[in-house]
Amino acid sequence: LLATARSEISPSRSAAGDQMAFITDRSGESEIWLRNPSGNWERPAVRQSDFPNDPGQAFQCVALSPDGTRTAYNRRGRSWVSPASGGRASQAVLGGERETSAPSWSPDSSSITYIGTSGGIMHVAVTRVGGQQSQFFLPGTANQCASAPVWSPDGLWIACGGSNQSVLLVSPDGKQHHSLPSPVSAASNRFVLV
Repeated sequence: LLATARSEISPSRSAAGDQMAFITDRSGESEIWLRNPSGNWERPAVRQSDFPNDPGQAFQCVALSPDGTRTAYNRRGRSWVSPASGGRASQAVLGGERETSAPSWSPDSSSITYIGTSGGIMHVAVTRVGGQQSQFFLPGTANQCASAPVWSPDGLWIACGGSNQSVLLVSPDGKQHHSLPSPVSAASNRFVLV
């Protein structure tokens, strides 16, 4: 899809497959760009200038919403959301200590899931984007996930790499849990679920 001499990482496609977001340093500093798969167009979506009070911090773990209208990403241990068309960034999570993993969008583009911390304990968390709601820690997930959680395409499950060579599946309301065997142990930087 893309091969340059620059650092270009963390690709994320819209559900329609008509565009992708990625992090690049092609302008000399960390930015989030959008591009169509054929490469006919590309443009910056989130720039350092969008954070005038905190310049120079790297963007991490970009996720393009399924409807292609917003990007969610991490910056300095916090999750942010920006319009894909450009514009003001808003902090995605209210009242949390920090978000420690890549965000994953719900299929309807209304919410994100991630690993959040409270009192030093990591939980799978869900936040409704733009709703000014605090994060909701899914019951039974405290220190149970060793990788970034991802939402299933049907919206019924959130999956993450669990303990003891397993994949943990939890419903978005936290009421149902299942564990599946995994051939390898989860590790946050070496374990990705799709």
